[in-house]
Amino acid sequence: MSVWEKRTLNLLFLVALVWGACVVGRATLSVNRSTDLGVYLAAAQAVRDHADLYAATYNADHYQYPPLLALLLAHIVPAPPQPGLPVSAAFAITSGVWYLLSLFALGAAVRKLAGTLMRVWPTKNPSPSAIWQPVWTLRLLPIFVSLHSLGRELQLGQVDLFTLAFVCFVIAAAAEGQSWRAGLWLAAAGCLKVTPLLLLVHPIWRRDWRWLLSCFGGLILGLVVIPVLAFGYDGAARYTREYVNVLVLPGLTGKATDHSRDAEMFNQNAVHNYSVLGVLHNLQHLSVARNDRPPTASKSTRQLAEGIGILLILLTLLASRARREVARPATVFCLSMLMLLVVIAGPVCQSYSFVLLIPVIMAVIAADLYRTGSVFPSPRVIGLLVAYVAAQAAASFSPLLRDSGLVLATILALWLMALLALIQAAKSPPAKPA
Repeated sequence: MSVWEKRTLNLLFLVALVWGACVVGRATLSVNRSTDLGVYLAAAQAVRDHADLYAATYNADHYQYPPLLALLLAHIVPAPPQPGLPVSAAFAITSGVWYLLSLFALGAAVRKLAGTLMRVWPTKNPSPSAIWQPVWTLRLLPIFVSLHSLGRELQLGQVDLFTLAFVCFVIAAAAEGQSWRAGLWLAAAGCLKVTPLLLLVHPIWRRDWRWLLSCFGGLILGLVVIPVLAFGYDGAARYTREYVNVLVLPGLTGKATDHSRDAEMFNQNAVHNYSVLGVLHNLQHLSVARNDRPPTASKSTRQLAEGIGILLILLTLLASRARREVARPATVFCLSMLMLLVVIAGPVCQSYSFVLLIPVIMAVIAADLYRTGSVFPSPRVIGLLVAYVAAQAAASFSPLLRDSGLVLATILALWLMALLALIQAAKSPPAKPA
């Protein structure tokens, strides 16, 4: 590495160290001990106590994921801290370890996908004495662009960085023609958080049966076999019904018989929602004070949001062409764009979820470096990334800009730039099977 590359990495490590101290301090020393890690610990404690997994709470927040995460954590994490009592050393250590594991997941995701992108779009490497190399642009620029969402993700102790790692491994395996491995990685992502399973439209579109079979096998293992072994058939079936009733059906239909998650997810006034549904709902009531707006989107608004999401998915698939074998760049773009749509097409999208846009940001940068043969992206790509960062910063300070969809507009512009590159990539000859 050159001197400038070393200095940049050192700066990034310093920022991560300082922010880690702030995150652990916030989780252990603040009055509310604000961290979603406590939710996972509460769910793990419920598993140990044979209590209701989805009734476990921490700071009034519920567990929102399939049972596998709680089952894995039940054997290694301590009990969550109790209100009014001192924090145990075990909880403080767990907070630090969780933070380090999240950083490791980020590094593994970026490193894996960057290696794949450098093989898909080989760039002209300057001499070793050059002050910068394209590979570090590809690895570091997406991280700096995503610092806002990364900071929020790490602060809350969410699981999206682990989901990001799984998704990057899915994209890398699919680009290398290893369908069975891509299916297993996607199953791992789906067992952690169900939303990435939207990526299954890609192997369905390609009629890639190996991918589908391996993914379904992994899902059966993680969502059926292991919960049945842990809870018994009746317990696993009860948790499945409860998960569908409190999370899946309200997210898909907007109708809920259980309102325990409204204040955390489905109440449009309770969260800052950057999704298509959230922006359409807020635009309809922009002149009304936030607390006076309807808590749920209307049926017509939900149908419009669903139609926009389906249209964007179809355009992405059509642009990649319906051939069974496609060029590796087209595979990378298609999957990374679908992941972008997973983020914005759902019922709720908060700012920390933007870490899942890192794959499409990396793909756009890699294609631009290949096209220009430069060390840094072209002005149009830099301009879009600056607009994306500026929109998030402005939305953090201005409720009007946040509710008017400024951030969503820059994300859609990123999707459009990736779509144009996908159309060009799809014209390339198919890659040979690995």
